[in-house]
Amino acid sequence: MNETQQKIMGLIDADEVINLAAELVRTPSIAGSEREVALLLARRAREAGLEVELFELRGYGVTAGRYNVVCRVRGAGRAPTLMLNGHLDTEPVPPGYSALGLDPFSGEVRDGYLYGLGTFNMKAALAAMVHAAAAIRRSGIRLEGDLMVAAVSAEMEASRGTCYLLEQGIRPDAAIVGEASDLQIMTAHTSCTDIRVTFRGRPTHVAFPERGRSVAPVVGEFLQRAGEMKITVDDRESAGGLPPLVNVSWIGGGYEFRSGLYLDECSLVMCVRGPRGVTVPSIRRDIEAFVAPLRKSHPGVEIEIFMLNPIPDWVPPYQTNANALVVRAVAQAHEQVVG
Repeated sequence: MNETQQKIMGLIDADEVINLAAELVRTPSIAGSEREVALLLARRAREAGLEVELFELRGYGVTAGRYNVVCRVRGAGRAPTLMLNGHLDTEPVPPGYSALGLDPFSGEVRDGYLYGLGTFNMKAALAAMVHAAAAIRRSGIRLEGDLMVAAVSAEMEASRGTCYLLEQGIRPDAAIVGEASDLQIMTAHTSCTDIRVTFRGRPTHVAFPERGRSVAPVVGEFLQRAGEMKITVDDRESAGGLPPLVNVSWIGGGYEFRSGLYLDECSLVMCVRGPRGVTVPSIRRDIEAFVAPLRKSHPGVEIEIFMLNPIPDWVPPYQTNANALVVRAVAQAHEQVVG
């Protein structure tokens, strides 16, 4: 580590990073309600001496009051611009969380760990990014190029916050996303496609089975074999070591309080994630091929497939060259800092 890097590292206060992360965690920002946490982060970044600009997310059918926070350290304009990118929105509080007797927004530090919804994904990373930029600013060292920290909203909605910044002309030459990766450098990311599958039979009462058709057997077979679904990938393009993934996340249908009636209609929602080479049409073809034997063995059940991500809103897979400058810089910096 050279003298310049040592000077900057000496200005990093671990307690300040943890305190900011805890403050962010204590400010709920479940997707759709990021306003307060964005304003908090903007305020803290300004107090740290950073240049800050707020971008209210417009369009995409989102509600008003959702902000992206962009912090800058201006360079000399002689080198590329680097963005550190992270998201402000979190998942909802999981069902049954209160049964644990814990506050999901405590921001408590206990036994060396920070607890609370969004810590891991990804408020701790945002706190680290802001403090890194602030340390460079305090050091008085002039970077050759600009450094930006983008804290975005609506990441869980097809990355709309980052897309909006790109549309507003915020276009860095390279970016590092601080998503949790088990301290591995990830140079590839899968696509994300959501699909609803609906099964329709024929209603009847259990006393008259010959008059109807239950969808329960075919739904059960679908669920049992879903992990075997073949997702077509072009091996020449599927770099990054990412396998295709299939997950069923929701099931609904039937008559909860009329247990004598057949389950004559049921829907499930699933996602398919795949590396490069996967497209919306290819996924639909793969699912159609998967259900074809089910349709044949259960002729009285209709199976309808509906793609929830039309192509304009589809999140495609992407990949960065493992030898790119930004990748090599991250690897070198990691080795220098943590050994």
